Amino acid sequence: MRGQVDTWRIELGKADDLTAKQIETFLSFFDSYDQLLQDVEDFDYMAGLEGGMLNVATLDVRRESKWPTSSFQITFPQAIIWGLLGCAATFAISIVSERKVGTFQRLLIAPVSRAHILSGKALACFLACIVVICIQTAGAKFIFGMSINKPMFFVPAAACVVFCFVGLMMIVSTLGRTEQAAAGLAWAMFMIMAMLGGAMVPLIAMPQWLRSISHVSPIKWSILAMEGAIWRNFTLTEMFTPCGVLLAIGAISFLLGVMILRRAEL
Repeated sequence: MRGQVDTWRIELGKADDLTAKQIETFLSFFDSYDQLLQDVEDFDYMAGLEGGMLNVATLDVRRESKWPTSSFQITFPQAIIWGLLGCAATFAISIVSERKVGTFQRLLIAPVSRAHILSGKALACFLACIVVICIQTAGAKFIFGMSINKPMFFVPAAACVVFCFVGLMMIVSTLGRTEQAAAGLAWAMFMIMAMLGGAMVPLIAMPQWLRSISHVSPIKWSILAMEGAIWRNFTLTEMFTPCGVLLAIGAISFLLGVMILRRAEL
């Protein structure tokens, strides 16, 4: 570059179309440029031209969305909840019916334990709920084009939700001695949980005071777990809370239901 500047000086001296003031300005610029080249080390100079010194650190300022991209991402968990409520109520009423007509007592005579009988009912309810979720998920995906942001989280979240509803089914089956009584009490309890838990009014549309009360409803934790995988973009750590609550509710409800049924048969 210094050789190029010297060439410019020679050409400037030969120029006859420039005024003395213009020549003086160019010469002053060339002198300043020479001083710059003397002050800057060759390595730094070349690094600057090659991009080393001129590298500008970039910061990705894109913010990950914490809001649903479509209305289906809000209504989909609610639709799943209503499907699971129907399954839980149906299986609970079937247990009441079997106890009423004597089928349950005849099963107890068979060479199987009470735990095996109730586990079979729980497994049937679990599989039925899984089928409901699979059908609704396929419809939401292929018919309505709904996207699930984190499918790898949705699967365990759905399993935890189903486990919780199996426990609720078992506790509901102890609420009445007839099908009508059990159905009435079951749906009364489910309606209250649905209203508080966000199955009627979405959680994001609830006022803060109602969101605080909704903590008592297992449906709130069910919807939160599914929304965490669908659009809330929960991390693995954030998924632990709703899934852990659902597993605890399911286990406690199932054990209480079994204990009450066992006492009723004594």
